Amino acid sequence: MSIEKKTCRTCGKEKSIEDFWKNSSFKDGRYSDCKECAYKKQRDNLAKRLAADPLYSKKRQKEWRDKGRNSLKHNLRSAYGVTLEEYDAMLLTQDGRCPICDGELGGDHRIAVDHDHDTGKVRELLHFRCNQGIGFFLDSPALLRKAAIYLEKHGRV
Repeated sequence: MSIEKKTCRTCGKEKSIEDFWKNSSFKDGRYSDCKECAYKKQRDNLAKRLAADPLYSKKRQKEWRDKGRNSLKHNLRSAYGVTLEEYDAMLLTQDGRCPICDGELGGDHRIAVDHDHDTGKVRELLHFRCNQGIGFFLDSPALLRKAAIYLEKHGRV
């Protein structure tokens, strides 16, 4: 038998079970606060932190960037044997551009470390989608040429 309704401990309103976030540590598998109250608490807590420290948001952003950078450092080393410094040097050498589409690397686009799957040798940094594209064509120049001919035949230039 599943529970269809639940009362929020903050606002006291009875709401649909779908109005509560899932959490397996609670007996009924849902948080005690409804989503609306949970959001309000988060906004209020952030407002308090910003009132106490106007630079709180900037500090958190820096922490997240640093955490991401450490994660990148670990992944580069374990997956490709590349240091963070070598990665940064590759970005500089490539002028921060993807050699396939010439788009800017970073920003909203994920960056992939392109490598030869047979030798493991790192080639260059690409947009994730560009890297996937050549991967789908099995890193085969012949297949990519055939795909280009096919697209040209059907009106894509």
